[in-house]
Amino acid sequence: MAYIIQRKDRFYVIAYDGLDPLTGKERRRWHPAGHDRHEAEQMAARIETDAAGSAPLRGGPVHLGEFLTDTWLPIKRRHVRASTSYRYTWMVDNYVNPSIGHVPLRRLRADHLDDLYDKLSTTGGRNGTGLAAKTVHEVHVIVRSSLDLAMRRQLVDTNVAQATNARHKRPTRKVPRSWTAEDLATFLAAARPHRLYPALHLTACTGMRRGRSPGSSGPTSTERTSASRSAAPCRASPANPSSSRSRPAPAVAASTSTTRPRTSSPAGGDASPSMDCPTTRMTGCS
Repeated sequence: MAYIIQRKDRFYVIAYDGLDPLTGKERRRWHPAGHDRHEAEQMAARIETDAAGSAPLRGGPVHLGEFLTDTWLPIKRRHVRASTSYRYTWMVDNYVNPSIGHVPLRRLRADHLDDLYDKLSTTGGRNGTGLAAKTVHEVHVIVRSSLDLAMRRQLVDTNVAQATNARHKRPTRKVPRSWTAEDLATFLAAARPHRLYPALHLTACTGMRRGRSPGSSGPTSTERTSASRSAAPCRASPANPSSSRSRPAPAVAASTSTTRPRTSSPAGGDASPSMDCPTTRMTGCS
């Protein structure tokens, strides 16, 4: 791709030169085109034609493997990273050339590509297993891009890779289905003899979470946290600051007990209720 810019009274043609294989940054070349814009446009068209290339002058058929190795890969190395170029070369040498690299470009048909993709999908792996759909699609992209370049160089009339599609459709996700009232009634009727039927019925009618329903196995996360906190050992600050040993907390005196003694009223009844019932003050139980 080339475009023209003007700086003061001079024109320049900027040509895209791919990516630097070391830094990964884009490279652009500046071509001075003089003071005439028409000459700059001619230079830009000439640069784009040279980038696409022209048909080879030698006779004889051009095979797909030969075109990939000698023409397409060297051009791609100037436009992609070094790791991507290595992956393209590895796929061409191991997947494309052993199967259809001997086929001339003008005799290549969509059937050749379909057979290649089927072979890669079933037995193209290292241990005779099939390749992933993404890998097969990358091979298809390489063949399609190379045939696009062959069309620009007038080696083929059409790109047969456009008539094939190597991407497999991913399985669609199943939409979760909720029970209807009839389904729930059928379930409750079948679960009636079960020993946890009251819990199932309560959960179905109130929308209670599974961990909160009666009869659920194991304590909830809140109960586990509360139990772990209550079971934490009591640590008293040591008398010597330099000592890190924990000392047991002193025993609570009997005078600090929360249970108040019973006292008899003049009528013979209890003057104050017992603290054994925690709901005495609120509900008046005795």
